[in-house]
Amino acid sequence: MPITGADLARAALRAIGALDPTETGDAEDIADTLSIGSAMLDAWRNDNLTISGVTRSPYSLVANTQ
Repeated sequence: MPITGADLARAALRAIGALDPTETGDAEDIADTLSIGSAMLDAWRNDNLTISGVTRSPYSLVANTQ
């Protein structure tokens, strides 16, 4: 099951203690949390603090070869 933005917002609100673990949060709180998170990511992007992607380059290792 994919994680949605609302799931991340609820997790953030629970982590800071603003939302009880049994609550789902109202739409206004979720929207505010997503807006603040988006603004934070934009600020990090402006400061070059985000990683846009990682290129994986696998190599086969063979004994006694260069």
